[in-house]
Amino acid sequence: MESGEVTRRLHDAPLILTLDLGREGIEERVLAAIEAGVWALEVPVGEDAELLSALVRACRGCLPGAAEVANAHQAWLAVEAGARFVSASPLSAEIAAVCEAADVPVVAVVESKTDLQEALALRPALLRLQPDVALPKAHDAGLPIIMEIENTSETAATCDGSTVAALRESALTATSPEELGSQLRSVLQRLTK
Repeated sequence: MESGEVTRRLHDAPLILTLDLGREGIEERVLAAIEAGVWALEVPVGEDAELLSALVRACRGCLPGAAEVANAHQAWLAVEAGARFVSASPLSAEIAAVCEAADVPVVAVVESKTDLQEALALRPALLRLQPDVALPKAHDAGLPIIMEIENTSETAATCDGSTVAALRESALTATSPEELGSQLRSVLQRLTK
């Protein structure tokens, strides 16, 4: 799948779910998320892409991505493991170059006005704003916006039809794949009202 198609699919996604590292059963959790209607999932890469490789194998028709990529080495690990997108925090020229060479869209995680200016200079495919960051200029950049949400009860108010929601699995109270699926269906219902 080409970078432009992945970017379009991410922009059309109602929710991007970041799976937690410390939990067992990634295959079951991915399946529960897909069955609930989530088709863009990511995991933090760190210095080991083993969990990302498991996500890529478990994703049947969904977009697997790498979260919290902080350097070019992690970006290469993500690309080699099969990530369809990379969320970089902070986005650097080196990460952007790795992603461009691999035709993998990069999401710039923006936490300040300075981050926004630096990220825009590197031409990311999407911008990801943290919940406590209000950057009107980000919406003027003409790029799709992903808004990180912390409180699942505020999803509808935080994200409108032009903004994609991003949620960490840890923001939910699920203790099983079944509960995860149920809670994700509830979040998606509020997002698509």
